[in-house]
Amino acid sequence: MMKMTSGPAQVVASGDATTFFGQPLRIELVIDDEPFVLEWVFEEGEEASLVAEELPHGRRFRCRGLDDRPGRGTAEPVLVAELAGDALMVHFRTTRWGQSADRTLHYTLFRLAAGALDV
Repeated sequence: MMKMTSGPAQVVASGDATTFFGQPLRIELVIDDEPFVLEWVFEEGEEASLVAEELPHGRRFRCRGLDDRPGRGTAEPVLVAELAGDALMVHFRTTRWGQSADRTLHYTLFRLAAGALDV
């Protein structure tokens, strides 16, 4: 079993994925025997916006208008859930594959013990 940390945070999951013909991208994890979901939906738009929506057991990120802005996402890790008093935070970047509908996502999901960092 591998353990990865950065400062007070444990890296729970990280990776890169590319959407299939621009469809939403969904990651389903099991953390402490509980389901946890992260989902990204990409939409066209004139102005860039990133909206987080609550899902049962997780969070959806609605990314709009990020097409001509390479490497957009979260400026810092953001809180997405609490689990047994610990904070779950995600940090991500997304880029578009040229003129195609596909986006590539780079993400890291962190877990911080209760009180480890004032977020």
